[in-house]
Amino acid sequence: MAIGILLDFNMKTYMKKYLLVLGLVFAITGCDNWVQDIEKPINVITEEDLTTEAQIPFLVSGVKARFSSTYDQLTFLSGALSDELIFDTRVPNATFPTFDQLNKGDVLLDNNSVTGGMLSLGELLYFSDNLAERVGKITFKTEATKNDALYNANLYGAIARYFWGAYFGLNPEQGGGVINAGPFIASNQMYDDAVTKLKTALTFVQTKPYETKLVNSVIAKILFAKGDYAAAKAHAQAGLKKGDNPMLALYATTAANAWYNNAGIGRAQLVADPRYATYAAETGEATRVPLTKLGTTFVYYRQEKFPARESSIPFITWQENNLMLAEVAVREGDGATALSLVNEVRTTGRTIPALAENPKLDTILVEREKELFCQGVRLIDQRRTGKWHLGNTPAGTPTWQYMPITERERNANPNLK
Repeated sequence: MAIGILLDFNMKTYMKKYLLVLGLVFAITGCDNWVQDIEKPINVITEEDLTTEAQIPFLVSGVKARFSSTYDQLTFLSGALSDELIFDTRVPNATFPTFDQLNKGDVLLDNNSVTGGMLSLGELLYFSDNLAERVGKITFKTEATKNDALYNANLYGAIARYFWGAYFGLNPEQGGGVINAGPFIASNQMYDDAVTKLKTALTFVQTKPYETKLVNSVIAKILFAKGDYAAAKAHAQAGLKKGDNPMLALYATTAANAWYNNAGIGRAQLVADPRYATYAAETGEATRVPLTKLGTTFVYYRQEKFPARESSIPFITWQENNLMLAEVAVREGDGATALSLVNEVRTTGRTIPALAENPKLDTILVEREKELFCQGVRLIDQRRTGKWHLGNTPAGTPTWQYMPITERERNANPNLK
């Protein structure tokens, strides 16, 4: 009797387990069919979805947006490292030690302000190069769309390489950067690679006069940073002319110009070197060097070139192109040509009086200080003309003339060990 009860119990237990397993099998099969039947999620974009002709305008817009959000950071950070801006804790709300390090040229490798700019630059380069790669995977119905994508990919890929060469360095006096965790690339090689990309960009705008002039001006700008003035001259001569529109980095109230909250009305941690107030006091110069005088016991001057969150920043203009040609003319001993080019910049749409005498090189450099105020040019000009303003650090080491490639990249990149 006991044996019969035990067998009956075991059989019931076995049947329960069997039915449970069978139910799970049906449930899994049903779930599999259900998963297969659902529509694709609408909030997920796959790699394949992006690699289509229809997505090219979106991708190009993304590259341009990252250019803007990189350029503003690099211009105010380089301004802090140069003699254009000063950091002083007597200025209300000037508190960031990372800005103080830059202003003294004694920059630690864990400077997170520099790291932020470096990461944005890395993304700009990646987005630009990735756009070019995607174009190669797409069969285009419209050749103009393909050409526009390749033009922008090469233009902004070149600018990213220029930024690496112009603003970053491995050592205080050794400029350059890295691409995709690769080996260190010196500034001059970065500039050469940028020019190669820009010459490729030109092939996609052969029927577009403005874009052709724009690219030539950018090439001249990069060759100027390299100090290759003869080559720069040829491209500047084919570059932007009086009346041509500038190339701008664009911002919005929801994507603010970084100057506004770091060196502007939003928060003035970095302010203009006092000599700019002297420039601004000259007849008509407040249009080129707009400043607001603030403070009582300690007087300082806040830049007003970018008075709003959405203020755009010029990257290249016909005025800069003129000043490059003027500098080359001075270097070649052609003072009359230099005078004409400088005066065209000074007097067009302004009340700044024309110069009466042929300019010297120092005159041209001051013109560049005024015209290109807060545009990331001063640091480059100081280096290429040997006018560095800082001595050694308290430890006796050279001050940084480039923003350092920071620890984040050095620790992750075996080529920098």
